[in-house]
Amino acid sequence: MQSGLDQIKESGINVVAVSYDSQEILNKFASKNGIQFPLLSDPESKVIRQFGLVNGAAKEGSRKFQISHPMTVMLNKDATVAGVIPETVRDRHTAEGLIEAWGKVAPAADEGGDAAEALSFKMEKLNGEEVSLGDYKGKVIVMVNVASKCGYTKQYAPLQKLYDDHKDDGLVVLGFPCNQFGGQEPGSPEEIKEFCQENYGVTFDMFAKIDVKGDDAAPLYKHLTAQDTKPKAAGAVRWNFEKFVIDRDGKVAGRFGSGTSPDSDEFMEVVKKLIGEK
Repeated sequence: MQSGLDQIKESGINVVAVSYDSQEILNKFASKNGIQFPLLSDPESKVIRQFGLVNGAAKEGSRKFQISHPMTVMLNKDATVAGVIPETVRDRHTAEGLIEAWGKVAPAADEGGDAAEALSFKMEKLNGEEVSLGDYKGKVIVMVNVASKCGYTKQYAPLQKLYDDHKDDGLVVLGFPCNQFGGQEPGSPEEIKEFCQENYGVTFDMFAKIDVKGDDAAPLYKHLTAQDTKPKAAGAVRWNFEKFVIDRDGKVAGRFGSGTSPDSDEFMEVVKKLIGEK
């Protein structure tokens, strides 16, 4: 009987466990599954070079990749990242355990084509509904971590205007509430929804509260913050209302800090260029 691991391999995905932890743990996992799992921090590791192809020039040293530990990375044959499983290697000593974990973050390719990496995740909306980000493929997407009690909360207004002005052009705005910065998003889903609608008339899609930095960050944000982006480079989200602009193919086309308003010339130049690329 074919194992789940073999099934994944047949689809063209390589499974690579990556860890800052001891080689002993990785070897224990490898001995049970017959696979070698090099440490990402090993400069000679093929994983370093593969991630280098994804994030720009090859780099040495694991911490530059903004990756929590330990974790498993799924790599396509062309060395692009198919997906990430943030749970620990210790919890997955069998192929079946790996398959089960992969099912929680698997790309939406089985729902209609090869979803690009930024659209390869399933997220929970503010109303509790789980959706595949692959459903947004073909749209220009603005992803932003939001908060209700921040100095930048007023950016809800230009974000809503951006959506109103360009939704017919195929633009969507996705808001991800986060309480990691100054405890400025303490509300329940109902309170967040009421605040956004009553104060800013928000009609764009809002999602459940998540972490966007650290070990418990949502896999989506682990992916976004690992990209080689401009004008703001790769690295952890620093504060509320950082904005990622995703093109119609699901690739990160721009990243802007909290201080860049959604109606600024710098931001709109990128958005308008992408809107025109239908």
